[in-house]
Amino acid sequence: MGVKIPRWTDCHVGLSALLAMTFVLFLSCIVNYAVFAEDSEILHEQYYLLKSKGVDIGFINERQRKNNSNIITEIHIEQRFKRENDNIEIIQDQAFVEDETGKPLEFSFESKNPGEDVSVKGKFDWANKEIVINSNINSVKDVKTIDIQENILFPYAIDKLYKESKDGIIQYNTIEPGMSTVFLKIKANEIKNEKGEHKKYKLDVNIFPNAEMYEWRDSNGREMKSTSSIMDIEQVAADEKDVLNIRSDYNVFPQSVIKVDRVINSPETVEQAIYKITSYDVPVETIFISDETQNVFQVQDNTAYIKVKAQKHYSNEFPYPFDTREYEEYLKSGPYIITDSPKVKEVAQKLSEGETDALKLALKAERWVYDNITNKNLGVDFANAVQVLETGSGDCTEHSVLLASILRAAGIPAKVVVGLVYTNTPENAFVYHMWVKAFVGRWENLDPSFPYKNFTPLHLAITESSMNDISAKTEMALNIVPGFSQIDIEILNASSPVVTEMKNRPEVKISLNQEKSYGDDNLINVVINRPSPVDSDIHMIELPNNEETRDEVKAAFYNFTRGNTEDALKDLKEFHKTIDNNDDFAKMKLALKLINMSYLNFASEVLNEIKSEEIWGTMIYELNRLYFPRNSVPDKLENVQVTAFYLLTYKDQPEMVIEVTNNLRGYDYIHYLRAKAYKELKKYQEAENEISIAMSINQENLTYRLEAVNIFSAENKIRPAQLTLNSVNLQAKKFNIKNKDFWKKFKSYDYWLKVKEFREDPVMSKYYEAQYYVIKGELDIASDILSKLVYTNNEAYLSELLGEVYYEVDQFESARKCYDKALLLDQNRVKALIGLGNIYFISGNNKLAENYYQQAVDKFPQNVDALTSLAKLHGYLGNTKKSYEYFQKILTLDKNNSDVIYNLGIILANKGKFEEAEKLLKKALSSNPMQSLIWLDLAKVRIAKHDYLESAKYLQNVKYIDENNPYYYYFMGVIYNKNNRPAEAEKYFKKAVLLKPELEEEIKGGNEKK
Repeated sequence: MGVKIPRWTDCHVGLSALLAMTFVLFLSCIVNYAVFAEDSEILHEQYYLLKSKGVDIGFINERQRKNNSNIITEIHIEQRFKRENDNIEIIQDQAFVEDETGKPLEFSFESKNPGEDVSVKGKFDWANKEIVINSNINSVKDVKTIDIQENILFPYAIDKLYKESKDGIIQYNTIEPGMSTVFLKIKANEIKNEKGEHKKYKLDVNIFPNAEMYEWRDSNGREMKSTSSIMDIEQVAADEKDVLNIRSDYNVFPQSVIKVDRVINSPETVEQAIYKITSYDVPVETIFISDETQNVFQVQDNTAYIKVKAQKHYSNEFPYPFDTREYEEYLKSGPYIITDSPKVKEVAQKLSEGETDALKLALKAERWVYDNITNKNLGVDFANAVQVLETGSGDCTEHSVLLASILRAAGIPAKVVVGLVYTNTPENAFVYHMWVKAFVGRWENLDPSFPYKNFTPLHLAITESSMNDISAKTEMALNIVPGFSQIDIEILNASSPVVTEMKNRPEVKISLNQEKSYGDDNLINVVINRPSPVDSDIHMIELPNNEETRDEVKAAFYNFTRGNTEDALKDLKEFHKTIDNNDDFAKMKLALKLINMSYLNFASEVLNEIKSEEIWGTMIYELNRLYFPRNSVPDKLENVQVTAFYLLTYKDQPEMVIEVTNNLRGYDYIHYLRAKAYKELKKYQEAENEISIAMSINQENLTYRLEAVNIFSAENKIRPAQLTLNSVNLQAKKFNIKNKDFWKKFKSYDYWLKVKEFREDPVMSKYYEAQYYVIKGELDIASDILSKLVYTNNEAYLSELLGEVYYEVDQFESARKCYDKALLLDQNRVKALIGLGNIYFISGNNKLAENYYQQAVDKFPQNVDALTSLAKLHGYLGNTKKSYEYFQKILTLDKNNSDVIYNLGIILANKGKFEEAEKLLKKALSSNPMQSLIWLDLAKVRIAKHDYLESAKYLQNVKYIDENNPYYYYFMGVIYNKNNRPAEAEKYFKKAVLLKPELEEEIKGGNEKK
């Protein structure tokens, strides 16, 4: 979900960002860098900070220069934010050419990204009063002319108009130069008597009739600030240093969410829905359309009532093929919906072979698209059908353009629909969405993102499009603009089941809105069912960012993302000098960042400075086995290596990687990068040769072997891929690798290979596909796959896995039903026994929990998970002796089990054996030093020993991992209290309570005791 609409720009820099940001809710990454000419006179240059809801989300650089007798304005826009878990970066470049009188001559727009390759160039033909526009979008070229009906102004003339205006009313026309040229009519009214050094204007823009927009201009007519009510966007003049390293923490996805109070657990069972929709800006009937299933049936003032019916996909009455002469518009090929591609035709032919019913064919295509876009994510731009086929990646827009393409190629007219759809993940709300309409004798709604048996009435349609030309996305955007007004949706009725469900079928609802909670002050981890939590992915941890080091860190990442890799290294070396000699944690984080940027020589130096072998030794050993080369490039050539990595990872230029590394031989990491580049170019034999060389030089590097698996898999060489993966497994076990990221990647490869290996067995193939999505953390997809399998197959292993999925998202009753069914089919399913024990433990029924754990142990006496669950339960119940015995038994089976070692350390700490406890806790920590829970426990042990200085050091590491961990502030307050410094203690306690209000009673109790 989360339809992507075209980015908007305007030659007037103020509106440029405002219009662009209006649609970034739906955008992914654009990559194109303008090169400013250096041989011309710079007239003006200004940076602007972009903000949304007060948060920095990007910047603009406007540069105006004189070249001969022309004025050229170049505008560079960068925006960084998140859409849910996906980091998005938008980079736009435009150029506008005017003569010295302000007469427009030319404009250009260039962008290149995984979903689009766009080039738009316009030239004014004043003799014929028209603009000739050449465009190339996804290799679809077009030339068109537009009549010049109004006087057009570009940036230089616009600034001059403001400067020379006397009456405070400015009106002008300009154009949006992106994928289709849209004329904008702008009226600016000066707000008189406004205090301040700049003039303030209220803007009226024709395409945003209900938005409040303001701008501030200086005495030269140049913009210094602008604001828009749409998403609370603000643009403020700034210095270059102010725009360095803007982070991408701001999540724009919630801005497109319209929350509702009503919960609908099973959308596919709803037959009819009635909505009350209130709009505070524009008439509701201008937002939503009426069609075969949706009817706006009553309008009162600013409120409308909409009735939507489910569309039942019953068939046997739509012959195929059929006469489509009246629907040729919806059979054409364009820049996004592509029907003339051999790849699309091949899929269409395969699906339509022998089919005589048009609706059955359409439904078959809908399901095929859902199954074959295996990477469901919000981080892909608006890709065309061929790109979606090649990558198997995308969200609703990619699903829709691919389905429409396949249908058209099969002779079934199709168009796309943009609107809203109800979701209960991560909360109950309507979000923007795209789906497809196919004409099979009647228009039939199909949603390839949610291919339920029938089309649900939880869709609200806003606009439809054939998407046949380059202006299609812009036209859809203009139709969706009213939806950005403030609207409320109330679900008045959602009734009557459409399909009959199996009586005891678990709910399909997946709620991923899980909040991490910290246990109470009991040192034993009572969440006995899951592994000890890892508070943060080690590679994502931020570097220390205090006042003294902020500039170096910002500059380093800014330079690296701009390709200035030598300067980035210099900045990171400056930052390295600021790290305390004894701060192993900060050094490790720096080393990890360096590894992620391929500065492997410097990373190795930093790792060698880390002092605590006891805590960090295992991790350093694993990093060497996973990432470091045997033959490192000389320091003077490391920048070539980093440049190659940058070109491959950030610029998607594998050809350049091959070019810049062509003269480097004998360095295993270089051969590894070349292998990845050749794989991206689909030159698989060359990729195999390069990765083979890398592995022959360094036989112990596991990353190289995994890349070999990746290459074989891309070629569908399943057997060599599986054999290589087996060798990775043996090698990793030989080296005793515990790195969770590595094993997660290993399992994902293993399951995906099994998906391909078992293609002849659809049930097993889908089972492994579900396992793959479980490993990837995409539990909603896994649940959808498994619920369908469980519905049609009575296999214990399927029900057991679905139970695990439900359990992970806290759907405990649904999980219980699945586990019960698994045990009914096979009473020896150990995960089902443990899972039921976990559920009963959470519900407080410890007796039943123990019963199920004991059954698991009785059936499988050497099962570590079963023994661990029973050990933890006894620990929780206070049966320390039994708990200790079980943990000791587990160590005879798995001597390096960090979870067991940790719990033994806790038991000893509770007994007051602090020296022994600390040794075990440090040993547990060594398997993954990024666990704040263990650092906290080490701090507690030191507090118990009255060693407050060392305790504070441990707590500092907790803050490094999670600066908002309430227990960091709580225990720092305890330390200050112990040192009779109540004022400092109070400051920390206040912060702790702010983050976790339940701690207030604990703090009061502690102060009373004192």
